Amino acid sequence: MGNRMDVKSCLPKPARMVKKWKQEGVAVATLGDYVEYVDFDQMPDEDVVITDTAGGIVTFLRVKYNGFPEEGDEVSPSDTNYPKLFRVHTGDIVLSNINAVHGAIAVIPEEFDGLVVSHEFTICRAKNGRDPRLIWSLLRSPQMRADLLLMASGIGRHRVQWENVVQLMLPVPATETTADVVQKIAQAEEQERVAARLRQEAQSLLESAFHLNTTTAQNILAAFKPPK
Repeated sequence: MGNRMDVKSCLPKPARMVKKWKQEGVAVATLGDYVEYVDFDQMPDEDVVITDTAGGIVTFLRVKYNGFPEEGDEVSPSDTNYPKLFRVHTGDIVLSNINAVHGAIAVIPEEFDGLVVSHEFTICRAKNGRDPRLIWSLLRSPQMRADLLLMASGIGRHRVQWENVVQLMLPVPATETTADVVQKIAQAEEQERVAARLRQEAQSLLESAFHLNTTTAQNILAAFKPPK
């Protein structure tokens, strides 16, 4: 390995778990069997933002390593370096082409419907009635991310490409396992919403009681806001 410039050439090959899955009676499918790829060139006009002519403000989607999406910067499209931006929708599975191998894969919740991404992301949608949360869990598992890494291009930064990702081999969980996984994720999502609401209520209560969120304070913070 010391004499090789590309260490990945000396590592195990992708799909090494397929034989074991089949020995255990587990069905196997490609990611292409699970999802439909969203081709940016085929997206409807309302989902494509032409940055040099679009007005208004758009909000970028940010996908964190922990697999959760969040709102990114709000910008005027013409201020970006991208010729086009693309809107995501509820239930979409979004992969960061650069950081998917580190876990930056997310399912879009309802509150982030309409946020935009650049061509540095891959969007796909669950098909055949599959729940996107199950696919999300599979893709973010250590084995699948390791396979993505082995299939990715780049040294130092490991960029995934759809023509490789679509060939990713995945186990097909039994119906009972699928239902249990999806139910637990749904319960977690609901508890996270409750926790977020309680934190906001607690913060608002404190700020209201002691005048901690005044217009003056907001103006001072705005004046010293760091550049993006």
